[in-house]
Amino acid sequence: MPLITFMPDSKVCVVEKGVTLQAAAEKAGVTLSFPCAGKGVCGKCMVRIDQGSVEFNDNGKLPKELRDQGFVLACRSKVLEDADIFVTSVEDEKGQFSDALSYMSVDENLFPKPEDKKPLITAENLTVDAPAQGDGLGDYDRFLNAARSHFGTDSIDLPLTCLRYLPDALRQNDGDISVWYMRKSDTIHVVDITPGKPEANYGLAIDIGTTTIAVQLVDLDNAKIMDTITLYNAQIDRGADVISRISYAKNPERVGEMRSLVLSTINRGISEICAKNGNIQKRNIHNVSIAGNTTMTQLFMGINPEFIRLEPYTPTLMGVPLYTAESLGLEISPCAYAWIAPNVGSYVGGDITSGLLCTEFAAGAEEICLFIDVGTNGEIVLGNEDFLMGCACSAGPAFEGGGIERGMRASFGAIDRVEVNPQSGKCDYLVIGGGEPKGICGSGLISLLSQLLGVGIIDQRGKLDQSGKFESVRTRRKNS
Repeated sequence: MPLITFMPDSKVCVVEKGVTLQAAAEKAGVTLSFPCAGKGVCGKCMVRIDQGSVEFNDNGKLPKELRDQGFVLACRSKVLEDADIFVTSVEDEKGQFSDALSYMSVDENLFPKPEDKKPLITAENLTVDAPAQGDGLGDYDRFLNAARSHFGTDSIDLPLTCLRYLPDALRQNDGDISVWYMRKSDTIHVVDITPGKPEANYGLAIDIGTTTIAVQLVDLDNAKIMDTITLYNAQIDRGADVISRISYAKNPERVGEMRSLVLSTINRGISEICAKNGNIQKRNIHNVSIAGNTTMTQLFMGINPEFIRLEPYTPTLMGVPLYTAESLGLEISPCAYAWIAPNVGSYVGGDITSGLLCTEFAAGAEEICLFIDVGTNGEIVLGNEDFLMGCACSAGPAFEGGGIERGMRASFGAIDRVEVNPQSGKCDYLVIGGGEPKGICGSGLISLLSQLLGVGIIDQRGKLDQSGKFESVRTRRKNS
């Protein structure tokens, strides 16, 4: 089988003849960007063949001069023999956020006052009788007796994971334990058992965006938001927008891959935010709320999203049942419940549901209101207390340089601001992270167009002033 070496990092893998360079790169652990999900239309996965050969099915995206230099698109190239591949098109995974993280503040007025707090998960101290010779009772029996008496109900739900904590917890403090629980109807649902008095009680709010994932840490006992960080969704390299992600995840293996990528991002965020705030123990996080668009929600849960893009555009689920963190793969208290915001439709998801609940829409607005969420997947909701209308579109590519020859997302090396001299038309620019520019992101394009219009180099129709007034404007004439 062919041996493929990816330079300059000298990462190697052995693959079967006929697989794509895209698949070989994934196997070798090489990060390439595939915003179009491997359709060969974005040109972002360009690599150079330094030795050996591949079968390149060119679709006219690469100019002849680049093909003559050995450049190919990894998604449209099949392995034929041993080859050395030089990776030239990888974008830095770090974005405009320092260390791929951003710490944000939140208006505390949006959070309930401490005296009004009613956390879904709380803890109470409980004393369980010590075992006695010949009483015929196990730890579980004695726990149930104490819990039924304390909570005033016979319905106690103790998951197996929590049962495993019980023997050690009972013996560390002579039967003095803390029971973390949720009361639903007349049932006590236990989510954790710890020895001694209750420790701090934390929760998470997670926004799974197509491009960016936000993780927020909340002190549930004091109704206080402690910190927020954001990270790039690791699924980015498998498609820049939801349609590309759906197209990529066409089989069970890729659905699992996409789930693994988003989980790795979320769990990394959890680790980072816990470490930053005094090395909080992940097991002390007993509650999590999650929101995302319909496609992101299904990929997070490992559900094939294919039918969202096929008529009649049907999601697998709108409302989401309660699942435990352990079943979802979240690295917090295993039996903590995950509250996933319900979707409204195939492209109007739980992120919009959550957003509306934080606005006057949820308070019964009488006047007509407009709610706009501009993200990779953009949504708009119009209405008041009497009606709501919503729609969605793919807004992200406009902000990430989609369809632009040197367009890129707001990563290190992207031009994000431009200033144009009104006399000469010469451009000065700022690059994220400094250094030489690799391309231009959406905010850079908006800045450039605004400047060009402001100084008169282009008019409102986008036509260039070719009168010679601006020395930096040059006309390239085609050969006759």
